[in-house]
Amino acid sequence: MKSAEHEIPEYMHQASYQGNTLGLPLFCDHNTIKNVTGELINDYIKVFYQPNRLIVVGTGVEHSEFERFASQTFGDIRSDPQHTNLEIEKARYTGGQMKFKYDFGAEDHNTHVGLCFETGKFFFVFF
Repeated sequence: MKSAEHEIPEYMHQASYQGNTLGLPLFCDHNTIKNVTGELINDYIKVFYQPNRLIVVGTGVEHSEFERFASQTFGDIRSDPQHTNLEIEKARYTGGQMKFKYDFGAEDHNTHVGLCFETGKFFFVFF
């Protein structure tokens, strides 16, 4: 990965929601990737690739063309009753910090800082 634009948001979520939901890593580390097998990926797809969890987004394309593409690509996905109603844990803000030195490459001589704050809902009325 080695890109501040990808790494900083990942670490911000890991520090803010330590050990739960939004704080779980999006990317495998070097130790975890060694344990990923084709069988594990297929099991993941069976559990999580359900029509009630699928969102397909497109920009810069005609709606009818995109709809045809989405139907051709994802139209054969069927619900598996065993996996349609998984228990979903609510995100718990923990707060925290992560500090370390990280080399983003010779071209990047900047200091990167990310700050996170727990706030109200997006449309929260302050006054």
